[in-house]
Amino acid sequence: MLPARGVTGSATIYGARSKTPKKGDSGSTETVQLRSIAVNGRFLCETRVTGVQRYAIELCKALLPRLAGEGIELVLLAPKGKLPPLDWGARIVQADRAVHVYGWEQLVLPRMVRSVGADLLWSPCNLGPLGVARQVVTIHDASVFVHPEWFDWRFALLYRLLLPRLARRALRVLTDSHSSARDLVRHGVVPPGKLTVVYSGVGFPQARSSTVLPRPLPEPYLLTVSSLEPRKNLTRLLGAWTRIQALGALPEHRLVVVGASARVFSGGALGDTLPPKVIAVGYVSEEELRRYYYWADAFVYPSLYEGFGLPPLEAMLFAKPTLVSDIASLREVCGDAALYCDPLSVEDIIGGVLRLATEEALRARLSSLAAARAAYFTWDRAAEEVASIVRQALDS
Repeated sequence: MLPARGVTGSATIYGARSKTPKKGDSGSTETVQLRSIAVNGRFLCETRVTGVQRYAIELCKALLPRLAGEGIELVLLAPKGKLPPLDWGARIVQADRAVHVYGWEQLVLPRMVRSVGADLLWSPCNLGPLGVARQVVTIHDASVFVHPEWFDWRFALLYRLLLPRLARRALRVLTDSHSSARDLVRHGVVPPGKLTVVYSGVGFPQARSSTVLPRPLPEPYLLTVSSLEPRKNLTRLLGAWTRIQALGALPEHRLVVVGASARVFSGGALGDTLPPKVIAVGYVSEEELRRYYYWADAFVYPSLYEGFGLPPLEAMLFAKPTLVSDIASLREVCGDAALYCDPLSVEDIIGGVLRLATEEALRARLSSLAAARAAYFTWDRAAEEVASIVRQALDS
């Protein structure tokens, strides 16, 4: 479909706003405008899909038909730039002029919300414009308040300045776990009366398929998936793996690290020299990621801090025995379907990895619990809860 100009000249519009006919008292039909919710589509311009972007994409896809059935249109508002191919059937309004994404979010997005006649804005990726009061925002965790040193100082400063102000101004704030909610309240980011916990979903279409995916590596391997940042605790994990190799344990296995670094983090990159039998594959496509999950002997995730923890649940979808940190959010999400370790202790990580790789009864028990645990966290369930909240906000 060819793009058409928006009414103000400030946006390019793809698709057309729907209208529904309504019978008048005399039997004549008049056109009634649907209610609409604008989505802060800053995530559409991200070149790599990480957990936060996955949350926004999957929830938008699940919300579109659900809200449309209630006469509520979802309109995605995006900065100027190349967008990924979308097959959701959503109306997308894109700014005509290129502006830095943070400037676009604070200065241009409020005007776009008004120009499309939206009744509400949902910002699903932590930040939103301070200039829009009728807004629901998802703040995924309190990491920049708990450990600001893990981030680039400019990024941490921006988030620490904006998030509390945004939370006070917005109608509602969503977060991914009760652990994250406690941190947001404790650090004064969100007033408790505005905060609602909605668990994220998880899903790979081929996770339970009978189709055998191609092997990514010929050797057996343990897998970890994360962005390369300090809180993922990869330094201790690599130290534990080095010790395991020095002991002569797991001689046939490799440790595969999937993930890439980003400018917003302060450190965390793996460096040029990796320990023996460690393979860092960087950022991979969704199809490649399925293959790595599918063939892994086990999954390891000794993170220091999480708001939710999507990768362990992704591994559980493939029924993988999983080792995670003994921290509140992962206890909440993984329940009894994971083995736990002290993320600050290399010795404890070593013990957990060796148990996970060699104790067949433990592996079988965790594998049997994994898929059922992950199956609870669906995008449809998350979308229904988000839909209920935005309905309330629309009617407020």
